[in-house]
Amino acid sequence: RPTRLQLVQDFLLIWLDSSIDESNDDCQRSLSKLRQIVNTINTYTQSDDCITFVNENEAENIFIITSG
Repeated sequence: RPTRLQLVQDFLLIWLDSSIDESNDDCQRSLSKLRQIVNTINTYTQSDDCITFVNENEAENIFIITSG
């Protein structure tokens, strides 16, 4: 069993949540833990901005975390 997590670089992670506040300590901890696993994380508070980004990056493997 490996002692370190391998960094996954072949997909994008998107976090869509209207209450994301990257200056918040809890949010920073969550982002820090996610960055131990995945190289690229995009955060969005507006769904329209998120949808535009996803539509412009159709060739990428994208995983989305949403609130609720």
